[in-house]
Amino acid sequence: MFKIEWNDLQKMHEETDRCVKYISGIGEYISFKNEIYHTKNDDVCFGDNQIDAISFFPPEKKLTVRIKGYYNNHACFVVIDFFDVEIQYMDIAPEHYIDDMFIQQNSDGKFSISFGSGELDFRYAYAKLNRFWTENI
Repeated sequence: MFKIEWNDLQKMHEETDRCVKYISGIGEYISFKNEIYHTKNDDVCFGDNQIDAISFFPPEKKLTVRIKGYYNNHACFVVIDFFDVEIQYMDIAPEHYIDDMFIQQNSDGKFSISFGSGELDFRYAYAKLNRFWTENI
């Protein structure tokens, strides 16, 4: 069952930061992000980005999410594959903005994720970084 316990906002961000680290390969994206945005931190925040595209393959219960953000004259893309997905809510249009992303690990070991006003909430067993890149705009 999908469940995110909305309580203290600071604790939710800390839990999200902890859970993001379980995404296989995310360290590569963090290094890339730090280089592009000229930062030196290990968090992943998709707030103010867009859900650019999604693909759901029901037989495999696999959901792929492509997120697009902007920095200076670049569009930055990251694609993440989620596996053993149980969709709670999906009412999404292309280029849907994400105000905040929260992830919480449930007692059964699965993760619940909400893309806030991105209108995409689901549970997953594990996730893997698919790819990332930038384009000049």
